[in-house]
Amino acid sequence: MTISYTLRFLYLVVFFCASFSFASTIGSVDFDQSMGISEKGRYDLMLRDGDRSELFLKFYRDLYNANIRVLNRSDTPLIPKIIHQIWIGTKPFPALYEQYASTCKATSPGFDYRLWTNKDIKDILAINPQYQSLYQEYEKHGHITGQKDILEFLILYKYGGIFLDADIKCEKSLDPLVYNYDFFSALEPANRWSKIPIMTNAVVGSKKGNQIFIDTLDMAVNKYSKMYQKDNSWYKKLGRKIANIGKSKAKTIRIPDQRIVLMLSLGENLVEKNSIYNRRAIVFPATYFNPVMPQVDYDFKDYIKYLIGIYSNKGKTFKEIKPETIAVQDFFD
Repeated sequence: MTISYTLRFLYLVVFFCASFSFASTIGSVDFDQSMGISEKGRYDLMLRDGDRSELFLKFYRDLYNANIRVLNRSDTPLIPKIIHQIWIGTKPFPALYEQYASTCKATSPGFDYRLWTNKDIKDILAINPQYQSLYQEYEKHGHITGQKDILEFLILYKYGGIFLDADIKCEKSLDPLVYNYDFFSALEPANRWSKIPIMTNAVVGSKKGNQIFIDTLDMAVNKYSKMYQKDNSWYKKLGRKIANIGKSKAKTIRIPDQRIVLMLSLGENLVEKNSIYNRRAIVFPATYFNPVMPQVDYDFKDYIKYLIGIYSNKGKTFKEIKPETIAVQDFFD
């Protein structure tokens, strides 16, 4: 009996030590510090939509705090060990991006690597043909980022794995992520274009067949249609035409912003469908994947707040890689 209890005790010690060691390879930080709360002027940019902003921020914070230390590590990968990247266009994949990809291959040697190019587009769109028209809209207007996002969501839905934008440089192994989570992404530092916290689509990992990507693309189709109709009424197009008289390359058509249509929709679906998606999901705060971001432009009211001391530490956050940083985009260089 004594030996049995001793063995059980030793087993638990080994189990918890191993689990802690595994979790510590990801690293836990204070969520709001990682989101830049010390630079209050920037932090407050993502709170300008009032209760909705607070809802999103609380969801992401609670999800992160609940799941940053998952002790029941899966024996097999929950996310397939595949790194996906996309390169659209006739030019060859740039040598600089090849170097960045090599850092991810080197830090995660057990992963397959797939670069999807123009020759693959037809097959990717065939995964779910109902989104071809949205893709063609962005293609027609030369909006490569919108095209990339649609292809990314379809690839992750069909195959699972980890998608990385071409300008991502890896600092650590991606391996711990695929055994702990069946979905992960990260937040961007607050920026002026959005009034709520924004989940990046530059780094997304997921299991196969995750419904979030179909829900996101469905939402994107509806958003695109509504925004297009609103922004391209006859009188708005006429106004642009008059304003651009004499400019040979002026555009009278306004294309819905990909960030709102696709990027924002991904986060909206995660928050709105949290009972479905968040069981083994995590959205990391900014410094895990976006420790370095260009400084935002502050408006006149922001400057006044700095002058009277309401805001502080202007432009001093998001300047360097942090201990918890897993990957970083190329503005670091």
